[in-house]
Amino acid sequence: GRGRKAAQPEPQPQPPEGDDYGFSDDIPF
Repeated sequence: GRGRKAAQPEPQPQPPEGDDYGFSDDIPF
């Protein structure tokens, strides 16, 4: 998902891994 946590401080629902960067917002992978 979108690994740019700093760019998105708001708690958004984690998307399925492998959509943009290959990891979710919370999980650094």
